Amino acid sequence: MKPDFEIDSQSEGFRGFQVFNFINIIPFSSDQGEFYIFKKTNSSAVKIEDLIKPADQVIYIDDNSAIYKIDRKYKAMYFDYLADKKEYILFSSNSPFWNIQPELKPELEINQLAYHLRMAKNILKPITTQKESWSMYKSQLSLLENSFFEKLNSEVLAAFKSDPNEKAFSPADKGNIKYYSVFKSNPEINEVWKKLSSVTINTNLKINEKDFQYLFDNDF
Repeated sequence: MKPDFEIDSQSEGFRGFQVFNFINIIPFSSDQGEFYIFKKTNSSAVKIEDLIKPADQVIYIDDNSAIYKIDRKYKAMYFDYLADKKEYILFSSNSPFWNIQPELKPELEINQLAYHLRMAKNILKPITTQKESWSMYKSQLSLLENSFFEKLNSEVLAAFKSDPNEKAFSPADKGNIKYYSVFKSNPEINEVWKKLSSVTINTNLKINEKDFQYLFDNDF
């Protein structure tokens, strides 16, 4: 990272792990970056200026993170010092956007890296009570993820428009991974929904195949 500072993966207490995205927005790669945790007694050993020295262009910077361009590629970095453990945590992301064709617009690449940084900066914070709603979920997606779901939603609408007799449809990506299923509203599906909604909180649902036969018949 600089002449007097290097990360040794063989050192005592070193840990490293990758982060993956289950949404296949980047063909052939679900990589979202890498974390490294390593021992250092000097809490001021790293400065953000050290990380961006080789950068050709800096797009975003704060006290412990940055998005910058180096060798014509965008990169995101984040670090923090965990004083109680005398450890550094370092995050690096330069996901292989080159796999996307046509080539991504810079603003989409930068937005995705900002999304990675947000995840990295919050990785050690406890999860507090949050609203569980579709609008809340959507607001946390990156532009690429939103675009991905918009394409799937368009497929669903097209499928039901092209075939009035279509009862259920599951949009899939190029790897044939199905992300959700849509069932056309009708008396059978309304009955199924009524049974699901009758289950009280913190109780188990005993599945009776006859009660959910409509779902089974339509490859749920």
